[in-house]
Amino acid sequence: MKELDQIKLKSLLLELKFNLYSRGTLFLIDAINIAYNNPTVLCKIENLYYEVSEKNNISVNKIQRSIRSSIDVMNNHISPELLHSFFYIYNS
Repeated sequence: MKELDQIKLKSLLLELKFNLYSRGTLFLIDAINIAYNNPTVLCKIENLYYEVSEKNNISVNKIQRSIRSSIDVMNNHISPELLHSFFYIYNS
């Protein structure tokens, strides 16, 4: 399987206004990498959180809260127009 380009992934997250230095974003990057390499884990999202928690030796609840917090921060800093245009580009 082809490796996920980490530079492109981080660039994409920056475009979406994620803070690349927050724990939540780092956990989100781990989750994306795990899901990329094992898409079946997305059938039950709890399994994905569990794998991220195992990798980072942190509880599943902390992983969930951190990722959710990171997404909330992104939502507060991105304009709806940018978000719409971004997903329009990737869905075309």
